[in-house]
Amino acid sequence: MVPEKKSLTASERKEAARAAWWEELATVRPEDLVCVDETGSHLGYTPTYAWAPIGQRAYATAPANRGENKTVVAALTLVSSAKLKSPHGANESPRQMTP
Repeated sequence: MVPEKKSLTASERKEAARAAWWEELATVRPEDLVCVDETGSHLGYTPTYAWAPIGQRAYATAPANRGENKTVVAALTLVSSAKLKSPHGANESPRQMTP
């Protein structure tokens, strides 16, 4: 045997359910689709690495407090531009995203 790089796939992937979803999606007009994406972070992030001259340690400062959570949600359609919403804090409830 020769060692090869492996390709990982999700163990919970259900091909029959995926095929059924694609068949149902085929009946929807592209103009009626809305793609939604969400990302989030907290403002207390500080870089793990930094630049320093060879042989010298890099020093930096970090926020004393953890920082505030921020969430950005965007929706795209074929007929309109992106609609962005940035609620304060983490987006833990669908109710936060109502217009």
